Amino acid sequence: MIAKLLNPITVTGLGLVVSIALGAGLAWRALSDVATKVAAAAAEKGVKAAPELKKKGWDFWTIEIENLSNELKEERFRLKKRSEQLEERAARLAAEEKEFAKLRADVESLRRQIAEKV
Repeated sequence: MIAKLLNPITVTGLGLVVSIALGAGLAWRALSDVATKVAAAAAEKGVKAAPELKKKGWDFWTIEIENLSNELKEERFRLKKRSEQLEERAARLAAEEKEFAKLRADVESLRRQIAEKV
């Protein structure tokens, strides 16, 4: 039994397992402290948590995506306003065409009356 424990392969394997376990344990401990600090800093800055972002339909949300979203909203609003202006212009043109047709008819009737009198 002691001969097996003194075997270089066994000692190397045991040392490897212990070193990996120790490294993982120390990394876990250090990263849990860092993760706690990052979460606290994010809460102070008002950064949105992941569940809130999933409500938007995304697995992630960056400032670039936020900026693009705002630009698209502004562009949509601008296009809607432009569309309303074009509809108003079209209605005004239709009214003016109707008035022009009426004036043309009046002018034609006056021409006929003048032609009859002459």
